[in-house]
Amino acid sequence: MDPAVFYPITCSACDCKNQINGQLQLISSLRARIDVLETDSHTKNQNINKLRQEINDLKNSIQSIYDNIDEPSFAPRITPSESQAPVKSTVPEHALTPEELAIKRINFMVEEYFSILDVQGVILDLKDIRVEYHAKAIELFANKVIEQNQRDLDNVIELFKDIVYTETCDTDAFKDGFSRTLDFLMDICIDKPMACSFTGQLLFSAGLDYRDITSLLKPLDDDKLIEKIIRGYANALKNDVVNLTIIFMH
Repeated sequence: MDPAVFYPITCSACDCKNQINGQLQLISSLRARIDVLETDSHTKNQNINKLRQEINDLKNSIQSIYDNIDEPSFAPRITPSESQAPVKSTVPEHALTPEELAIKRINFMVEEYFSILDVQGVILDLKDIRVEYHAKAIELFANKVIEQNQRDLDNVIELFKDIVYTETCDTDAFKDGFSRTLDFLMDICIDKPMACSFTGQLLFSAGLDYRDITSLLKPLDDDKLIEKIIRGYANALKNDVVNLTIIFMH
């Protein structure tokens, strides 16, 4: 691995964001190289494995940068003069808790997915964090995408279907995550009219049954809101049936 591809950790959160974006671009470039190599029958497997290792090294480098954003190295160094009182430090007095670290990692996971659309990468990351935080991952993916567009939604639908298929997250994780997303939906549905339909489509992608859907929607006191969510669920079901029909016909 060429050490030049790693950017040095600097002392500002803004620089860290630039470093992370640069590393994500490198990952995307490396994945493109892998795609080319995998189509070349004369390429040895060791070359592909070497590139995959480079990607893992880059992801570890990004995670290291991301984990240190709130660490003491990013705080300004202030040396008080003899005539002024010591300035109270703004650096956290304690290390991040396991929950804070998990949420930070999940936030990074979400941003990375929307940058490079690596479904398997997300699944591996989810398997590497404690099950109790899976619902938070579902919530953050859902909260982000219901404010976006249909293309982004389709990408998350594909991700959720793979998570269900591989049994990476259980039904309870989806239900808990979606219950929080519905609270978020109540706050944004007026400004984001498509958010209700998008939420319904996400509910379908998670494979929740009628009882689960009913339980999730029961606390909502807005019939029109519920109707829009159900309509989105129904449209997703219809599209899925159409796609299956096309596949069987061919």
